[in-house]
Amino acid sequence: MRKTAALKGSRRFAKALYSYVPHEENELRLDVDDVIEVLEGEDGGWCLGYLRGRIGLFPSNYVKFIQDRRVAAARQIAEAEEIQMKRSV
Repeated sequence: MRKTAALKGSRRFAKALYSYVPHEENELRLDVDDVIEVLEGEDGGWCLGYLRGRIGLFPSNYVKFIQDRRVAAARQIAEAEEIQMKRSV
C-alpha cells in the first residue's frame, strides 16, 4: 500500500524504540530510531503508519510518540546513520 495524499490537519509521528519484524504482509518493519508518520491512532495496540514508502500496521508499544518540532532532528539523524551504514558496506 502506498501513500497517495497528504493528510489534513496536524501530522503525528512516532520514533521506534525497538526493532520489529513483521509477521503479516500488512505490517511495517521497524528499526530502532525509525521515524514513522502515524496515519491512524491506536486500535487494539496497533497503529497505521507510513515508513519507507509503505503504509502498514505497527505495534504502538514499540514506539514513542513525538512532537512535530523533534521530528526534523530525528529524521536527520536517522538519515545520516543510514547513509553512514551504506558507505561502510
